[in-house]
Amino acid sequence: MLPASALAADRYVSAAVDEAGALRIVTSDGRTTIKSPSGTLSAAEAISVITSGLALSAHFGDGVLRPADTAAGIVGAVVKDPVNDAVVWLEYLEAVVRERDGWADFYRASRDVLHS
Repeated sequence: MLPASALAADRYVSAAVDEAGALRIVTSDGRTTIKSPSGTLSAAEAISVITSGLALSAHFGDGVLRPADTAAGIVGAVVKDPVNDAVVWLEYLEAVVRERDGWADFYRASRDVLHS
């Protein structure tokens, strides 16, 4: 998942620290609270995800970066605790990504990686 600063700029979710000091991620309609993963995606990890995706698309695809090229890298960077973070990532996919226009390919690719 993204750091709280990036999530705060997202039109689908907002992030805030509650009274207990825990990060709360809430969808824009205020109806869904999403758990936070054990870590955040650092700038270096984000660059690595894109670099890896570009390499995959160049060597095994048509050279165009596609959602399936980046899904494994993002899942690998976000799901650091295979039990708890996998649940958090799946919840984020279902509550936020699935609803976004134009994100169906990334949604499917991420679920495929998570369930493989």
